[in-house]
Amino acid sequence: MKKNTIWIIAGIVAVLLICCVGSTAAYYIYSRGVFTAPAPTPFVFPTPNATLTALYSIPTLSLPTATESYVAPTYSVGVTPTNTISVPTTQAYNPNLTSTPVVIRGSGQAYGSYMLNPPVLDGTWDEWPAIEFPINIVVYGLNNFNSTVDLYGSYRVGWDYSNLYLAVEVDDDKYTQVSTGSYLYLGDSLEILMDTNLIGDLTVKKLDGDDYQLGISPGILRPGSGQEAYLWYPSSLAGGRSSVLIAAVGGEGTYHVEVAIPWYVFNVTPYEGMELGFAMSISDNDLNGVARQQTMISSCSFRSLVDPTTWGTLTLR
Repeated sequence: MKKNTIWIIAGIVAVLLICCVGSTAAYYIYSRGVFTAPAPTPFVFPTPNATLTALYSIPTLSLPTATESYVAPTYSVGVTPTNTISVPTTQAYNPNLTSTPVVIRGSGQAYGSYMLNPPVLDGTWDEWPAIEFPINIVVYGLNNFNSTVDLYGSYRVGWDYSNLYLAVEVDDDKYTQVSTGSYLYLGDSLEILMDTNLIGDLTVKKLDGDDYQLGISPGILRPGSGQEAYLWYPSSLAGGRSSVLIAAVGGEGTYHVEVAIPWYVFNVTPYEGMELGFAMSISDNDLNGVARQQTMISSCSFRSLVDPTTWGTLTLR
């Protein structure tokens, strides 16, 4: 009975040891009724990591390497993106605004200013635009040209939807005009060259049906007496143009000419921004009683009647 009691107590102790310490920490081996406790396995504390931030070393996680890297776009200051939308702005018409012609051909660029009220053709320039363009390049008869005292000119241009307006001042030491009609160029006179299809035949070096040559005589013997206009080209339309209004005053030394030319003379419907081939020239004759063209000065450096590419540009604004 006593022996059985000992076995029961030993079993209970063994169970308690397994539960409390664990089968790996302590167990008993029965040998001939004697319990022998084996030496316990030494316990080793883990080593703190180098920074002492944790007792146990935490495994390092390796993030997957990206196969593509993102490159931030770079922008240059002042460069406008190509996909931006420009909103057009409107601007009120300003007759005093200076603009550059879109088309430039030859030399002698001029501007015609819109006139709300037609000028009074009386030989004075009071109501004319202030912009003045020179006529001072000798294109014919250089041997007969003495100086700007002998011959010099300038002009101003205006327009409305009915007429082209020209005001011309001529410095001439001697006024001589004895010719009329198609021969008026053989005396002191004005010449207007106009290409009404500037863009269409910009590089065409010969006259065609949209090119015009118009002559203006300030008067027979003296300015203001027997003024007339004559159209030489197109030759199919040649003849006098009584619809052209002319006023001329002055005489030897300086004279003024004002002209109103209906647009239909040039078969033109004008509009703001219109560009026309244009040249303004002055013929001079200093021989008393003789019909002869001695000299011509022009607004265009290389003015040639038969080559419109040598004419300048008139822009209506």
